[in-house]
Amino acid sequence: MLDGYLARRLHAESKAGAVLDSVADICFVACCAIKLIPVLQIPAWLWIWAGVIVLIKLINQVSALAVHKRLCFPHTLANKLTGLLLFLSVPMTIWSVIPIAIVAGVATFAAIQEGHLIRTRKSAYSFISLRDRPELKNTAAAWFHSKWSAPEEAYLACMDQYLNYQTELGWYLCLDDDRIIGGLGVIENDFHDRKDLTPNICAVYTEEAYRGQGIAGRLLNQAVEDLRARGISPVYLLTDHTGFYERYGWKFLCMAQGDSESHLSRMYVHY
Repeated sequence: MLDGYLARRLHAESKAGAVLDSVADICFVACCAIKLIPVLQIPAWLWIWAGVIVLIKLINQVSALAVHKRLCFPHTLANKLTGLLLFLSVPMTIWSVIPIAIVAGVATFAAIQEGHLIRTRKSAYSFISLRDRPELKNTAAAWFHSKWSAPEEAYLACMDQYLNYQTELGWYLCLDDDRIIGGLGVIENDFHDRKDLTPNICAVYTEEAYRGQGIAGRLLNQAVEDLRARGISPVYLLTDHTGFYERYGWKFLCMAQGDSESHLSRMYVHY
């Protein structure tokens, strides 16, 4: 029950961890079934109910492949409650199938909710500027600091300038509910020798478990359009990646020397 919470608190989330968590849940249910089925007199209607739940979950994954081009296992409270109730109901199932029926009811709701989340997941994220949610400033600074080497105080200083309208170089976040899962900022110079190429997109990051959904692209487009509306164009970006930023309209401009870097990095521009 606490594994997901601890992973988020320790910034140790990963795609592999999310998949393994789901596999562990499936193994737990399978082991319970193997042990209980031989000793329980399970009525036909409960078998049919269980089959309906399995069918809903299979349809959910077909939807996930169609919408996201990958399998999706949302870790919802309803799914976790199903696992907890199943664990608690095991000793009581010897005398009655009512506890299992209750678990089946919760599991049905969880499966339906899971399908809804999978089919609406892209639109469920919120893409905002920090001015939309200024109360997230400290959380955002701590999040960026956990992903990059810059001090948390440096992020706070830049964010304060943006929130106080001392600059239009902003900070942009993607939220899953109120949790930051992606973000980037805009600063004058992203620590390189081409001081004439300004402003710069910086600190682009998406949590590993959420990658492959176009989150970084939407954040980049949001920042570029926001800056353009304020008369700021072109915008520059320093990176070692090749082939990623081109997807979102960025063009390679030149090589640039990053501060304290032994190699040259690629400078991109977006007009």
